[in-house]
Amino acid sequence: MEWVYDAEQRSGITSSFWRDADAISRWKQDAEHLTAQRLGQERWYSAYHIRICRVERDYAWARL
Repeated sequence: MEWVYDAEQRSGITSSFWRDADAISRWKQDAEHLTAQRLGQERWYSAYHIRICRVERDYAWARL
């Protein structure tokens, strides 16, 4: 999972990575996740957006 938040804009993005579409479906029906989702809608978020994507390539570079 990766998470970034912009305090000025009061917005952020969270990316979670899953083995396959079935794993996403199981997570979506998980009791703890359903509770967290309900609490988020009731208490913390005025809106959110879900996007499901496939990562085709992921690479990085760093000077050592």
